[in-house]
Amino acid sequence: MKVCAVCLQPKARSEFLHVNPRNLRRQCKPCWRAIERERFQRAHLANPTAAGVRVKKWLDTGDNRARIQVAWRASAKLNWAIKNGRIVRPDRCEQCGKVCNPDGAHYDYSRPFEVRWLCRSCHVLWDISDPKTRKPLVELVA
Repeated sequence: MKVCAVCLQPKARSEFLHVNPRNLRRQCKPCWRAIERERFQRAHLANPTAAGVRVKKWLDTGDNRARIQVAWRASAKLNWAIKNGRIVRPDRCEQCGKVCNPDGAHYDYSRPFEVRWLCRSCHVLWDISDPKTRKPLVELVA
């Protein structure tokens, strides 16, 4: 048995979260959730300039949301095909030849299986040189 530092109730050790494998938190799980909920509301919901709120506002603009959804769908379809064995991910980057677990870099999000297999650094450089998200939405969807 252990006593919660917040509600002062004796509870079983299983009612406390672990700080590390050997030590338990001072608060029981329900008290910890209440503390974290309150902290989140103070930090994020009370401050409209918080990072999460800014990202949500950016996503809520219709044009950005549509662009991101097109990219997400293409990535999800590619990942599904890799997982089910329809597409085999190579073990090298097409551009630099580095042995790695390359990303599937889409030429066009409307064709989710036509990709270049690039390492992360080559993928970032390729996206900077040819930013697909800046193209008109009609061109991305069509």
